Amino acid sequence: MTQSLRFVSFWSLAACVLVLSGCAGSGRTAHPLVGSWDYAVEAPDATYEGTIAFTDGEEGLEGSIIGDGFSESLPLGGITFEESMLDFEFNTPDFGRMKVNVQVEGDAFSGNLNVVSYGMEAPITGMRAASEDEEDEEEEDDN
Repeated sequence: MTQSLRFVSFWSLAACVLVLSGCAGSGRTAHPLVGSWDYAVEAPDATYEGTIAFTDGEEGLEGSIIGDGFSESLPLGGITFEESMLDFEFNTPDFGRMKVNVQVEGDAFSGNLNVVSYGMEAPITGMRAASEDEEDEEEEDDN
């Protein structure tokens, strides 16, 4: 009986260790772009602003964009990020395909947005948006 109790205890302990190590080791580090980024596009007629959100998907970096000129969040495609250069594209209902090519430096980026169907380019800049935790801390500091 004692030997069977030891056998069960050993396997119970082994199962717990496997579960805990799986929980600790399963999380890979988040991609450095994950989060929300506020952007501005300087078009000839106006400045268009909005937010780009990047997430870690099963197949790599995923994202969406929302802003002036379109009322719903649009999915990003063709996302690549190599040696600080970020490229992606998205389709808008009114202007068609847009291609973005920017250089990321820390929590900022700058580059060009190409309106493919019109053959126009406009400068685009952005900054990482403050997280809700950071905004709460700033409010506490102001008080």
